[in-house]
Amino acid sequence: MEVRLDLGSKLTQLIIQYCKSGDLGSLIRKATRSGVSLHEDKIWNIFLQITQALHHCHWPAERNKAGGARISGSAEAMGKYQVLHRDLKPENGE
Repeated sequence: MEVRLDLGSKLTQLIIQYCKSGDLGSLIRKATRSGVSLHEDKIWNIFLQITQALHHCHWPAERNKAGGARISGSAEAMGKYQVLHRDLKPENGE
């Protein structure tokens, strides 16, 4: 993942990998149609990834501790901004 911060426009962009398997909503619909339950390990893995992503967005002071994300722009300024979201749904979870 890469994070780009434009201090002039106060815009933040998150650049993430394309998920060729589709989004979480597609995975749930496919499992429902086929009548095959998702394995518990897969459900926990998805839950952990979503939890980590939300933590990354909501606690900016800890962003640089975990590593993993590249930050373009001022890393110090990036730590001051928290991300607010209003559209959490399976179709937005890739």
